[in-house]
Amino acid sequence: MSEPSSITHVHGEQFSMEWSQRLWDMLKDDGVWGIPRSGLMFRKNVAQARFVLYDRLPYRTEMPWTREQHLQFQDDDIEVIRTVFASLGIEVVDETHSRKVEGEVEGPG
Repeated sequence: MSEPSSITHVHGEQFSMEWSQRLWDMLKDDGVWGIPRSGLMFRKNVAQARFVLYDRLPYRTEMPWTREQHLQFQDDDIEVIRTVFASLGIEVVDETHSRKVEGEVEGPG
């Protein structure tokens, strides 16, 4: 078995280019990929070769960390995902960015 050509680590998880390519290939157009550890939801867009981040788990006061830590954890995941998929020619677009700055909105939109 060959070694992955590129591995990126984030929060103890590994993302290889091969794994990322398989994920992309496995999803149908408009398919959804969710990341439980950070509550991020992406939708595949084949025509534009992109993953669109369309929703993220909102912060809740019951969480054992601060709102800032929660957002930073999500942002860290997004940046690693953006880097790994960019190496495959797939753009990652965050449509939720404007929602997270000032008070979060629950659910899509």
